[in-house]
Amino acid sequence: MTEALSRRSDDTLAVEMDPRAIEAAELARTHTLKELTEERRRLNAVLATQPPSVADQIAREERRLAFERARHEAMQRAKPGWKLSSRQQVAQKVESLERSVRQREDRVTELRAQQGQHDAFAIEHTAEFDRAHLLARASSTRRLSVRISAVADPPQAALDLLGHRPTSQRDRLRWDSAVENLAVYLDERGHDWPDRAASLRDLLGERPKQILDRYEHDRVAKSVQEAISAPGRDLKHGLSLGR
Repeated sequence: MTEALSRRSDDTLAVEMDPRAIEAAELARTHTLKELTEERRRLNAVLATQPPSVADQIAREERRLAFERARHEAMQRAKPGWKLSSRQQVAQKVESLERSVRQREDRVTELRAQQGQHDAFAIEHTAEFDRAHLLARASSTRRLSVRISAVADPPQAALDLLGHRPTSQRDRLRWDSAVENLAVYLDERGHDWPDRAASLRDLLGERPKQILDRYEHDRVAKSVQEAISAPGRDLKHGLSLGR
């Protein structure tokens, strides 16, 4: 319990130090993880259409262009000293270098146009980027709050399944993990804790058919099973995981 209260104090302090966090905290208070995730998904679908940044490519091409220009200038300065026997060969090298410089310049111009599209998109969608960032903060805040609240004030349904918080550190960590995982799983699906629970199915519902959803379901179920079957625990509930 001390750890939970400590994390809560740290979270409160962060809000007080960062006014922007107040807005994220309010979103976290009034929206479930499911609601926050769904809005983020809608925004990300829009923001994903942003043309990619080519800033690194521009920097790389500009370095190469600067090198070739410097080389060309050096060859031009050395032109009066060219040997008569090698003038034609050197002139060909200069012409080849000039073509390379022009091609490099065209490439830089092309890349700058692409980067301009990227930057223009960012400006046009500033509000959406800000909102997506805020939602990400709110999701983190909500997830932490859900976990802390579940441990600090466990719902009756969690006590039905897991009993009261153990006193030994190892069992307590398993218990905390199970309760937190259950709380987050429910909130991610927009579900409230039921009043009571006789089996894990009462909380998690049927095992999902989708692979990703099934993985998360099984992960939470495993953490509950580990907490229930911890050595030395005697729940006397006769519970069924309902799997």
